[in-house]
Amino acid sequence: MSFLKRISRAFFWNHLNKIIGYLLDFILSIVLARGLGDYHYGVYSELFNIVFLFSLICSFGIDTAINVYIPKSFDKPGVVSNLLRKTLILIGIASLIVVLLLNFLGEPISQFIHSPELADLLKIVAFYVILYNFLIIAQMILVSIYATRFLFFANTILKLLFIFSSYVLLVKGGGIGEVIIAFIIISLFISAAYFSKFFKYLKPGTANADVFGYFKFGLIAWITKFINYLLGRYFDIFLLGYFAVSKEEIGYYNIAFSVTLALFYFFTSGFSGISIAAFSEFEAKKDRVSIAKGWLTVTKICIFFSVPVFIYVISNAKVMITLIYSDAYLGSVVLLQTFASFFLFAVIIGSGVNSSVLYSINKEKTVLYLRSVMGLVNVILDILLIPEFRAMGAIVATGISTIGIIGLENLFVRKYLPITYPLVFLMKIMLSAFVSLLISILFMISNLLWLFLNVLIFMICFIVCIFILKPLSEDDKRNILRINGSLGKIAAHF
Repeated sequence: MSFLKRISRAFFWNHLNKIIGYLLDFILSIVLARGLGDYHYGVYSELFNIVFLFSLICSFGIDTAINVYIPKSFDKPGVVSNLLRKTLILIGIASLIVVLLLNFLGEPISQFIHSPELADLLKIVAFYVILYNFLIIAQMILVSIYATRFLFFANTILKLLFIFSSYVLLVKGGGIGEVIIAFIIISLFISAAYFSKFFKYLKPGTANADVFGYFKFGLIAWITKFINYLLGRYFDIFLLGYFAVSKEEIGYYNIAFSVTLALFYFFTSGFSGISIAAFSEFEAKKDRVSIAKGWLTVTKICIFFSVPVFIYVISNAKVMITLIYSDAYLGSVVLLQTFASFFLFAVIIGSGVNSSVLYSINKEKTVLYLRSVMGLVNVILDILLIPEFRAMGAIVATGISTIGIIGLENLFVRKYLPITYPLVFLMKIMLSAFVSLLISILFMISNLLWLFLNVLIFMICFIVCIFILKPLSEDDKRNILRINGSLGKIAAHF
């Protein structure tokens, strides 16, 4: 199979995996929010903040190293085997240490963030951390070997089972503990399926590999991930707990943040992992012109799908939160509108594709340094704003920091690559989105059916505007056609 076909198929299944995955995560959040209630959903949000943190601790950044090094060694099975074996040994040892830490530190952690309910739950969730971390590593291995079709089916089954088990348990009066136990059992079976898929890459005899460089790269990516932690939702939730913000408001914050990210990743997350792998292969061939073209294509696709979605959701946030999550979560509305506005601007200036380019051209230290600076800025803003403005303070701090880091990374990408920003394309997309919004608001939304119809009206109007304004160039049409046949058929009409 040619490189282009391999990348295109991998992108299609990876994109489908991420789309369905975020949709199912969204449905799971609705099931949990409605089933647990606003207080216990806030407790659940804090619990999974700790899952993410301790999973990050024992990952050592190896998932990112896998995504860069494995594609560069496709023609050396012994090297791949060597790297993967050492990865699994390291992750296994680290996971056991995390289990011990969570069992000993559960009580102090729960007291520190004013959540006594977490003390016993952390002893249960320690075992989920092991599986959660393995799933992340295994998924990145599968992405790096372009086994994204298998990943799509396995990950979809995993999330469907999460939703089903949560619904059944909560309807029967179960709580967070029962839900976590179900997650552990389900994750165990899916982990076995993942391992069976990439086991053949462990079988060849090992060959000499740049193990030091591999783990050094992982270490830098690991530190960068901690900086990202300081820039993201989980650190905000940690500080909200430390400053004794109510569990209900923590739940509101988590919904606003989750919905915003889901909106973006629903359309663009197929590039995650695949873009780094593809850019890394181009870099190995000293072809930075193709990397620059890839940056432009990915940026345009992100703008094409994300800008109209964010504009619509910002305008209709109140009715959407009410109909989907219930009136109990109206406190999320302004938080969602604020964070979505920040993130809309972040999409416009390049979003995650900037860091993908920098990783692929071996400028991982640049990513680390830039994110370290903005991570510190976010911590300072959090400490200043959260005591006074609570969840809104966290949203503003993270929004400013997100725009800052993406803007700085964009400047460095421009330093290394011959990139031209698609300003005319952006203007046409924004004009199409605002015209469509003005037409859609003429129709009232009273229930979920009318919400669906309103979204449909908005989409139809947007497509008509695109037909008229024709923002896609001939190169755009060809690139989209190569990436995704179904998108290409639509694009051909524009």
